[in-house]
Amino acid sequence: ILLILFYIYSVMYTKQIRKVDSLLAMEKGYSEKLKIYSNILEQAPVSVLISDTEGVIQYVNPYYQKISGFGKDEVVGKNTNQILQEKEQIVQYEKIWRLLKNGKEWSGDIVSRNKNGEIYDEKAVISPIKDSSGQTTHYVSIKQNLSEVNRIRNQLSNQSYFTSQLLDVIPGAIFYTSKDDYFLGGNKECRRIFGINTDELAGVKLSKTIFMLGERYQKYLQMKAETLQSKEPSVRQISVLSEDTTERIALFSLCPFYLSDSSLGGFLGIMTDITDLKQNELALENALRSTREAAMAKTTFLANMSHEIRTPMNAILGMTYLTLKTDMNHKQMDYIIKIQNAASSLLGIINEILDFSKFEAGKFEMEQTEFSLENVLTNAIDLFIPKAFEKQLEFLYHIPSNLPGTLIGDPLRLGQIVTNLVSNAVKFTEKGEIEVNVSREQQYGGRIKLRISVRDTGIGIVQSSKDKIFEAFTQMDSSTTRKYGGTGLGLTICQHLVEMMDGALWVESEYGKGSTFTFTAWFDYKEDIEDSVKVPVSLEGKKVLIVDDNQTAGDIIREYLENLQLKADIVSSGEAALAQIINAERIQQYAMVFIDWQMPGMSGAETAEKIKMTSVIKTKPFIFLITGNESGEQVSSQEAFFADAFLSKPISQSVLHDVILKVYEDFHEAHNTYEAAAAKEFNLMGKRILLVEDNEINRQIAYELLTQQGLEVEIAENGLQALEAVTESMKNKPFQLVLMDIQMPIMDGFTATEKIHEIDKQLPVVAMTARTMEDEKELCYRVGMNDHIAKPIDPFYMFYTISKWIRNESFHDNHKIKEKSKLLTNKSE
Repeated sequence: ILLILFYIYSVMYTKQIRKVDSLLAMEKGYSEKLKIYSNILEQAPVSVLISDTEGVIQYVNPYYQKISGFGKDEVVGKNTNQILQEKEQIVQYEKIWRLLKNGKEWSGDIVSRNKNGEIYDEKAVISPIKDSSGQTTHYVSIKQNLSEVNRIRNQLSNQSYFTSQLLDVIPGAIFYTSKDDYFLGGNKECRRIFGINTDELAGVKLSKTIFMLGERYQKYLQMKAETLQSKEPSVRQISVLSEDTTERIALFSLCPFYLSDSSLGGFLGIMTDITDLKQNELALENALRSTREAAMAKTTFLANMSHEIRTPMNAILGMTYLTLKTDMNHKQMDYIIKIQNAASSLLGIINEILDFSKFEAGKFEMEQTEFSLENVLTNAIDLFIPKAFEKQLEFLYHIPSNLPGTLIGDPLRLGQIVTNLVSNAVKFTEKGEIEVNVSREQQYGGRIKLRISVRDTGIGIVQSSKDKIFEAFTQMDSSTTRKYGGTGLGLTICQHLVEMMDGALWVESEYGKGSTFTFTAWFDYKEDIEDSVKVPVSLEGKKVLIVDDNQTAGDIIREYLENLQLKADIVSSGEAALAQIINAERIQQYAMVFIDWQMPGMSGAETAEKIKMTSVIKTKPFIFLITGNESGEQVSSQEAFFADAFLSKPISQSVLHDVILKVYEDFHEAHNTYEAAAAKEFNLMGKRILLVEDNEINRQIAYELLTQQGLEVEIAENGLQALEAVTESMKNKPFQLVLMDIQMPIMDGFTATEKIHEIDKQLPVVAMTARTMEDEKELCYRVGMNDHIAKPIDPFYMFYTISKWIRNESFHDNHKIKEKSKLLTNKSE
């Protein structure tokens, strides 16, 4: 029995053990799940709050603590209504609580306030937790913070609204479509122009919309394919019908737009109404055409004016030239010289006005030819030396020796600028000095920028006039015009010329103390193969002395002498010079002394005499007397006796070099060649030419000038007579040159030249005309003329040109000579 009972107990105990094990395993599973659920709650990015059925808080997760600012200890054990701060929250809480008491779930948006009193929005779900019997044991509240979501939503909404407003204020019609060509929307201008409701058209196929019917839709498809292929906007000009059925011209641009994932979203079309622009463009074209016609008429007028003015000026200057060669008494000579000076002045004014008109008409062109900077500046300055000497002005001129000797540009216009500035300086300066200074400002790549200034000690310019002095037809005031004359165009023309040389022109001046006009200009340059300003080796290192009371003048000469490898000292008076030379006898004697003629105290001539006559000075230096006039014309023979050579101010590097070589008899041959060239005859005796001129006075002037050189001259009064004369001369004794006027009755000079060359292609024809506009000279060369002589006639240049072209056995290639003659003609003018 006991065994049976033990067995039964064992079986029952074993079953119980198994049941306990099963329960333990189940509890372990629940524990692990509970741990997972707990971790989820602890890490969830939402607020979780659990309360009992009376609203006493049992649990809050970390996210709730983070968002609300309340710690766990601050809320657990409190009723939920104890942490509500707003009356509205309490009212809402009561409604929610009544719903929950009925066993229902509540969801909605609530406004919460954190511990710091800051409000934030939340979306909440509150649910009852029930046990197995269906009894509510707890309530769980899960709340999502909506602040960031709302911020992003508001930002997107504002951005969308801004974009919509931006599109609406754009003056062009903008629309956008899906990639399948369904209309998506458009801006205000699109609605206005086409009279459509973009909201109603949304989702409609583009081909069925009012503004994309027929041909325009076909263009849209072409542009769509084009922009997808090129990845660039496709643009067309199309016509569209506006709301009032008016046909307008639009610039249509189409391009694709892409979504955030880089896929094609659709297409953006922009139509800009350019109807008014096209009408304005047409009006501008008409205005431009009218302007061109006016400019052409102006140019023609200028050409005619030039001819009409120069023709009588030629008669005046020509007749005065011939009259001066006749026997006259002193009074008559005085009258004629004054007429000639006045006529030359008038010609200068005419040239200024014509130059200004060329600028205005856009007909002014710059030459590009090789030239010597020193020659151009010297020639410009030499014109005013007599006037400066007459006013007893010190004239200084400085050009560094290290500048390129050969520049490439327009020498005529560069000389014109310098001439104008120096002319003004001499005109407005009554005492003191004038200085022309050249310096290098930049140099690279075969180009050089020069800075040239003209300084004077004249009347200066008042501040109020400095700003307008470069304006056309402007003088400082009316009294200036009355006293000094002038058109007021000179500086305006200079400014135009400087700007065409890529430079600038400006003035620095103080009223009553003088002015400095400075300009810059760019030139190409040619590297010099040889240095032309070297002295013989026997002179290198020799000591020389400069005697000048003007410090600036002395410094310039010293620089030039040191460039010649000479050692130069400066003193400011004759007495100091004499003492210096005597002291040098014991060391190294002076080989040359350069003495200013006019100095206070001992004059230049007296200083030269003392040097030559002082017995203490055993080795007599060469004496160079520097005067303010050419070749010492005003120096008496007695004063000149002790001078070995004369230099006239302003002195240039090359002139100084040449004179030194002359004195040392190392430059005699070159100097004699120069003298011979200056006195050269043109060798025109017996040469036969045809003069074609319709104006009687011009014929007379030209005939007398030509015959004075021994030329055989035949006359024709128009082109037809010239053609007959050339034809007749071919039978007996042909002409060797034709001087051809341009504007003549019956047959003009252009036609006559072409017909003459049909008879004799090698016969030189030289235009002699008052027509000097650049395009007219070009026309002369195009019709076969070999050269151009401007009226009024410069006799020397006329004879030079004739001697160059007179036909003989050594007649050169016509084309090459034509190009050279064109260059020389432009230089001469």
